[in-house]
Formats: sequence, structure tokens, C-alpha cells
Amino acid sequence: MNQGPPQNQRPLTVDQLLAEPEIPINAPSQSVQDAIASVFNSLSVDNIPEKVDQLQRHVKPEDYQWLCYYTVSRRASREANFHHQFITFFSQCRDKKTLFHRLINMTFECLRLMMKAVDEAVHSSSHRTALKSLGTWLGLITVGRDYPLKSKSMDIKDLLLDAYENQRLTAVLPMACKILEAVEKSRVFKLPCPWTTGLLSLVAEIHGVPDLKTNLSFEVEVLFRHLQIDVNTWPKSDLLRTRRAPVGGPDLQSGKNRQQEMPQDLPPPQRPQAAYWQQGEHGRQEMEYRAYVQQQQTYQLREQDRHARAMPQHAVPQAHAAQQQHDENH
Repeated sequence: MNQGPPQNQRPLTVDQLLAEPEIPINAPSQSVQDAIASVFNSLSVDNIPEKVDQLQRHVKPEDYQWLCYYTVSRRASREANFHHQFITFFSQCRDKKTLFHRLINMTFECLRLMMKAVDEAVHSSSHRTALKSLGTWLGLITVGRDYPLKSKSMDIKDLLLDAYENQRLTAVLPMACKILEAVEKSRVFKLPCPWTTGLLSLVAEIHGVPDLKTNLSFEVEVLFRHLQIDVNTWPKSDLLRTRRAPVGGPDLQSGKNRQQEMPQDLPPPQRPQAAYWQQGEHGRQEMEYRAYVQQQQTYQLREQDRHARAMPQHAVPQAHAAQQQHDENH
């Protein structure tokens, strides 16, 4: 999968990237396009059979290519909360086998288009959000349904190693983690599947990279918690040792004060349980991320205070002043 935009080309938005697929797709008549849009606009858990019948009255097999590209580029890339609903919808269609095959191919096509602007995604939250949504979707319709993710279409290991060397983990690692979350639903790819084990070992090794940004560490930890395993005890691969280590860049924290391990006596972050479970998936992850950042800040202040006690007496008040200011702000 090619990565990076051509040189001297103005960055494109997500809509612009996905508006022009490179494979030929014959668009149906405008009336059919409107009917498809109407089906998805009014789709809900309670009316899926009705909407399946409505779709099948308007769409012919020659329209499947356009239907699937529309589903991926206009819906799945933007509406992550409705992925399971879309999968249930297509699972009830008459030609579900053909449709899922087309959906997988169109997802790879959308990801190829997005990866052309991977350097833009490093700095653009909208690009990263689309990549994560497509990663979640791809995982659900492939490994989540026991369908292999073929390396000729997408090699996750190569993507991660290339991203590590070229300072693109900010864009690629969250997408890869979202793909791997789907192994929980698989009978074939759930642990201890060797394919899954190897990829998780690489992700765990990346998690241990010194000075890795907090948000990237968080993405890995969310994945491991989702799979109910401990990232700190999971065996790490040894693939990064032979790769060119990044120096600075968007994937690493500025400075060299990242703490590799949290102290055992640090209390877990507290969160209001009722409000937590009332949130959707993305809301819960946001709350977990904020709690994680607060925990890191608390630990950093504790370390500053510990070092201050080891300083000469005249240097101690400055460290305690910082702690006092933090307590007043919170």
C-alpha cells in the first residue's frame, strides 16, 4: 500500500481524497442514488428488514460496486457508531456474500486513497479520524467475521514498521489498533492465533518506545484492555532494533522525561461510573484518555517532588511551589 502524497501537491481533504476512486465504478441513475441515500438516512435497528427490502427493489447487481463504495466512503468512514448496524443490514441482503466481498475491496480502495495523504494525517485530526473509522470497519468485516486480512491488500506489520521509521505512527498506529480490536469477535483470529499474537507483540514493542507520545500509548492500552490482556506483561517482538530509530518528530514527546513505568502505589484514576457508561464508545475512550493524562501529570509532579527532596536545601522551595500551584489549580 503506497504511502505519502506526491511532492509539491496541495494537501487534499478527506472528502476530496475519497471522491475519486482509482478503480472504475459505474454510477447508477440519480434516482437509484437517491433511493440508496434515503435507505441509509432512515436506517435504524428497528427497521432493518424493511430497509433491506426497499434497497433490493431499487438496486441491481450491476449497481453493487457503487453501492459498496458509497457505503464505505460516505458512511463507514464518517459514522463509526453505526458500523454494527450496517453489517447487520448487509447480512440480511439476498446477495450478502457478493456484497461483503465488494465492501472489503472498496474498503481497501478507500484506505489506499487515504494513505496517499498519510503525512497530512499526521497533522490533521479529520484525516486520522477517518483512518480510525475505516480501520474499525475493516476489522469488523474481515477478521471480525473470520475473513483473513490478506497481506497483499494490507500488511499491518509492514505498515507499522514503515510508520515507525518515517514518523507516521501518529496516523498509522491508531488505525492498526482499531483493526486488531475486531479479533475479539473472531473464532479463527482470537488469541492464541499466531497472526494476532505476532502483531500484538509488535504493537507492545512500539508501546515501549522511549518518549512515545501519550496519545499513542493510550491507543495501545485501549486495544489491550479491549482484549483483556496486560500490555506490560505481553511478550514484545524484537523488530524495531533493526530499523532506523526516529529522532524527534510528531510521534515522540519533546524532552526526555517520559516515565517508562508507573509506581505501584499510584492510585488508579477515578471516574464517575454512571456518566461513564452512559457515554458511547468514543465518549468512554475520551474519558479514559483524560483520566490517563491526569494520572501521568500526577506522577510527574510526584517525581518532581521526589527529586526536589534530593536537591540542595536552597533549591527545594521551587519544587514545592510547583506542587502547591498544582494543588490550588485542582
